[in-house]
Amino acid sequence: MIKERIVPDSRTYAILVRGSISKNLFQQAAGLLRGALGLPDSLPFLRSTIAVCPNLDNSVINEALASFAEKGHSKDLGAPLLAEIRQNKPRVRIDAATQRKVMSSSLGSDSISAGSSRGGGYGYRNGDARESGKGKGKGSKDYR
Repeated sequence: MIKERIVPDSRTYAILVRGSISKNLFQQAAGLLRGALGLPDSLPFLRSTIAVCPNLDNSVINEALASFAEKGHSKDLGAPLLAEIRQNKPRVRIDAATQRKVMSSSLGSDSISAGSSRGGGYGYRNGDARESGKGKGKGSKDYR
C-alpha cells in the first residue's frame, strides 16, 4: 500500500493492529501504532509521512495499550509507547483506566508480592475472611 502511495485509513490500521494482537504479535502491533501516529521506531515500511494516519481512532490505541498490559507486555511495549504518545501526540486521548492499567502492570512483580503478603490482598487480617474490619454492621455478633 505504502509503496503504491496509498494512504492507510483508521479502519485499515484498526484491522491490522487488532489482527496482530489476536495472533500475539505484540511487537508488530506496537510498530503499526507507531507508524500510524508518526512516532519513531515504527515498522520500517511505515517510516514515511504517507503512512501517518491523522484521524486514527483513539479506541484502537486504548484497546492496544490495554491488551499489552493484560498480556504482560506493559513494561517493554505499553509504558514506552504511552510515554511517547504523551510526549509527541498530546491530542491523542488515552483513557485514565487504560493509563492505570499500563502503569500498574509495568510496576512489575514487586507490587504484586507486596499486596499478597497481607492475607491475599482482600482486606482480611491474617488471611481470615471472618476477621474483616469492615462490614459487620450495627448489632452484628460474631458467633465463633
